[in-house]
Order: sequence, then structure tokens, then C-alpha cells
Amino acid sequence: MRTTAVVLFLACALPMQAVAYGIPYGNPYGGNTYANPYGQAPAWSGGYAAPGGTLQGGIARLTGFLTSRPDISSGELRAFAERELSPYFDFEQMAWWAAGPLRRHLSPEQQAQLVNGVRGLFLQAMVANLSGYSPRQIEYLNPRGNPATGEVVLTIRAWNPQGYPIEVGFRLNRGADGWKVFDVVAEGTSAVAYYRRLLADMARRDGIDAMLAKLPGGR
Repeated sequence: MRTTAVVLFLACALPMQAVAYGIPYGNPYGGNTYANPYGQAPAWSGGYAAPGGTLQGGIARLTGFLTSRPDISSGELRAFAERELSPYFDFEQMAWWAAGPLRRHLSPEQQAQLVNGVRGLFLQAMVANLSGYSPRQIEYLNPRGNPATGEVVLTIRAWNPQGYPIEVGFRLNRGADGWKVFDVVAEGTSAVAYYRRLLADMARRDGIDAMLAKLPGGR
């Protein structure tokens, strides 16, 4: 359950709660490190400036909010996540990958239900894990991929008060609305891969209609 909780949280924009678990350090992507406190612009340059700015903007928005509202209620945090953070994620792309082979069995209405359900899972995890947490230092590491292809991986490293670091790779793609996050990788585990296993198990056990009904916002 620890890995599941960590990955669900990391997929929601900022890996601060995950750091509290004391996960061993290890960079899955390699490359040099560019150290920056979370309030400064990242060292990404060239073609990576646009997707890097998107990710840094989301992190700065979240850390600024948590710093200014240390006693925020879960309801207020949920409203903030809905309003300010969900636009940084491509939930349609995320749900498309998470559905895997199930895609060919879904009607257009069921596809829309799935997107809404995946979105709900993310926001639920965010509210549950961010409540009462304070932001710490973040470093931005070397990017991977090619912005010209429309998909990159941007990696950050963060610490908790006890000094335990964790590195998290954010996968972004470029769509009609600009760069958005559609997957997060931590501890060698992809959030989208986790959702794919979860959905496949639910569909196999309960059927597709029941699976969709059990997701947040399901009917």
C-alpha cells in the first residue's frame, strides 16, 4: 500500500508527501543536477523552456498556496485543486493509456466516464495527502526526450525535513492547449501503469459498467 499511496500522490503535481516516507535516493534518468529553490525558475533551457515552465508554474502555484494557508481545510484544498491544479494535467491522455486493452470495449459515453473517474482519483489523492503538509526545497534535473516530438520527461528532486530525497519524472505531452502532464514515474513505478492494473482488475472482477460506477463521479 505504501507504493500505491506514494504514486497516487506524486501523480497529483508535487512529490512532498512521498518524501516523508524516506524513499532511497536514485536518479532513473541520469544527467547533471541543477539546484533551485522552488520559487525560482528552473534551469531548463532551449526547447525545454515551455514544458519546464508549465511544470514549474504548477509547483510554484501549489507551494505558494500551501505556504500561505497552513491551516487549509480539505474542502478548500479540494476547491483549489479543482480550480488551479487540474488544468496542468491531461486526464484524457492519462485515461487513454490507463484503459489499455479496455479501450476497444468502451463506448464514447463510457470513455467520458473513465476520464472523469481518473480525474477524480487524482484529486482525491491530492487532498488526502497534501492536507497539513508544508513544501520544501526542490531541484530541477536534466530533461529527457525531444520537445519537437511533443513529449518530454522532466525530473525533479525534493527533500523532506528529515533530509530524505526522492526523484520524480513527469511525462508531458503537447496538445492543443499546450504542455500538460499525463504520467508520473516514481520508485520505478508509473502512475498510469498503476491505474491500468487497477482498472483491469476491477473490470475483470466486476465488469466494465460496475468498474466505472465505482470510480469517483461514477453512476
